[in-house]
Amino acid sequence: MKKFHKLTVLLLAALVLGTACSKQDEDTAETAKTEILTNVFRGTGIDLPAEYSINTGVKPYYDAETGEMTILCVHGYESDTVNEDGYNDYIRENILLTVDKNNTVIAEQKLELGDNVYVNNGVLTADRLYYVHYTYDETSMKETYYAAVYNTADGTAAMSGDLTGLFTPTDGGWFYVEHIAVDGDGFLYLTAEQEILVLDGAFVKQFSVTSQNWISELAVSADGTVWAAGYFDSGYGFVPIDKGTKSFGETVELPANLNANQYL
Repeated sequence: MKKFHKLTVLLLAALVLGTACSKQDEDTAETAKTEILTNVFRGTGIDLPAEYSINTGVKPYYDAETGEMTILCVHGYESDTVNEDGYNDYIRENILLTVDKNNTVIAEQKLELGDNVYVNNGVLTADRLYYVHYTYDETSMKETYYAAVYNTADGTAAMSGDLTGLFTPTDGGWFYVEHIAVDGDGFLYLTAEQEILVLDGAFVKQFSVTSQNWISELAVSADGTVWAAGYFDSGYGFVPIDKGTKSFGETVELPANLNANQYL
C-alpha cells in the first residue's frame, strides 16, 4: 500500500511538473514568436466585382490619413458585337477602385484611356495615373513604347512620343520598358534593362543612369526620392537616384537572406 501511495505521489508530481514545463515552454514559444513576428503584416482579401481583376503591374496609392487605397483593375467582358471572324468582341476597361480600411469598395471610376488599352506598368498618386503602354505594328513586327499621365480628377491625359530613341541603343535590338516611378517633383523614372531614364513632367529627357546589372525594381521613399533595387557595384541592395549629380547615390546593402525586390 505504501508502495502504491508513493507511486501515486510520484505520478502526480510528474504530472504537475510536466504541466508546468509545458506551460513554460508555451510561454517561451509565444515570447519568441512575438519577437520574430514584429512588424510582419498579413494581407487580407478584397471582394472584387464580377469580371474584375487587379492590374498588378500598377502600384496602388495608399492614403495614410484615411486608410483608403486606390487600385487599378481591368474589367473584361464579351460585347454583343460580332467581329468579322465570327467572335464576340472582347472589351477591356480600366477601372479605378477605392477600398476603405475594411476592404470594402467605396468608389469606382472608369478611366478613358482608349479602346482596349492595357497598362503594362504604372503608379498611382492622389490624382494621377502614370503609366507605360505600347502599340504593336504587325507589318514591321515592332513595339512602340509611350509614357503617359492621366489626371483622374478631370479625365485629361498627356502622352510622350516614342521612348525608344531616348534610351541608349542596345546591341541585340531587344527593347522593353519594364518599370516606372515618379518622384516628389513629378519627374518620371523608366527602366529598360540596366538603364534608368529620367523625364520631366513634359516628357523631356533630363538624364539617364546605367547600372552594370539589371534593375529589379523602382520605389519612392517618403521624401520623394526614387530608389532602385538590384545588383550594383558595391553589392546587392537599394540605391537612390540623385537628380542633383545625375547619378546613383550610395548603395544600401541588404543581408544575403533578404530579397530587395520583394522588400520593396
